[in-house]
Order: sequence, then C-alpha cells, then structure tokens
Amino acid sequence: MKTCTKCNEAKPITEYYPRSASRGGYEARCKPCFRLHVDHRSQINNKVVSAIMKAEGMSFSTWRSLPKEERAYYRRKYSTLRPTLLTQPPKVSVVDLTKERIKAELKAEYEVSDRKVSQRKEGYVYVITNPAWPEWVKVGRSVLTERRFNSYQTSSPFRDFELAGDVYFEDAIQAEREVHNSLTASGVGSNGEWFKTTAANALSLIEAVSLVEVAA
Repeated sequence: MKTCTKCNEAKPITEYYPRSASRGGYEARCKPCFRLHVDHRSQINNKVVSAIMKAEGMSFSTWRSLPKEERAYYRRKYSTLRPTLLTQPPKVSVVDLTKERIKAELKAEYEVSDRKVSQRKEGYVYVITNPAWPEWVKVGRSVLTERRFNSYQTSSPFRDFELAGDVYFEDAIQAEREVHNSLTASGVGSNGEWFKTTAANALSLIEAVSLVEVAA
C-alpha cells in the first residue's frame, strides 16, 4: 500500500503510475490525482495557446509549424496569462478545446493532399479490435483516426471492427513506437501492429505515454 500525497488515501501500488525518478519508482500522487493534476495543466496550456493564437491572428496549424524557439517567445510574451489561469480550480474532466479544430484543419488539408498530411508527426495513436480475434488488438497511428478506421471497415464484409479509443500526440510517430516497445517488453504476443492483449491494457499504456508528453 502507498499513501497518495494529494488525497491522503492509502491505495495499492497498482493505483500509481511508474516513475523511475521518484522515490520507490512510482508517482507520489495516485492515478486519479495525478491525472487531475495533468488535466489542469493541459487546460491551462490549451487556454494559453488559444489566447496567443487569437491575439496573433494565427491558426493552430500555423502555431504548430513555428519553431520551438518562436513558440517559446510567444509563451514568454503572454506569460502574464498563466498566473491568472493557475488560480482557476481544475475540473474533474477535461474537454480538449483544440481537438475539433485540429481535426477540421487536418481534414481540410487532406482534401488538398493526402501525402502532405501523412508526413506530419501530429496525429493519434489508436486501439482497434475485432470480435473475430477477441484476444488481439491493433495499436496503430494515424493523422486522422476516423479515416484509418473507415478503411479497416471496408476490408470486413461485416463491418465489425471497433475503435476502442485514441489519444492525440504532437509526435504520434514517437508515441506509437514507445507504446509498441512497452507492449513487446511486457512479453505479450505480437504480429506486426497486432498484440495479444486487452484493449484496456493497450489504452493504459497509451495514456501513460500521453501523461509523460504532457508533463514534460
């Protein structure tokens, strides 16, 4: 048992995310409290970026195309926003306000050039299942999950593929690689992008990688 430093509840060690840099190898906060902490930071970052884009009159794709040094400049320029946002209480759940904007812009780009969009790092790492292979799941990457999922459906006469979930990453290529490596290291069977594990386990690994990206 381990006591969470946030809610002060004693919980099994499985209720904490692994973290090699922490004492004991696990986060000090339990999973719900750590997720709430990360969600709050994510809310603040989304609001800061949205405010910057609005003030500078730029789209999300323009923001993402800026070099890291230039994005850092704008964050410093509008640094007065963060203290104000930090005083706002976190919510239990977070609605990613930029997700629909991202999808809309990517769809627009797809209409111009599929090849151009397919070369982007941004995208989703997803988990797909099929009742024909109940012990296996597919963990893949796509700029737009909907398009990839629909392409799978056309390969089945029963249209019985199911999307278990997906998570957006700024670098989906690296995220997919890390998830695949984690699954392989855990000893589960694999065949290409198909892994002999549960959708819940695959999604938990994707979430863990997502938390690392947000907390970095």
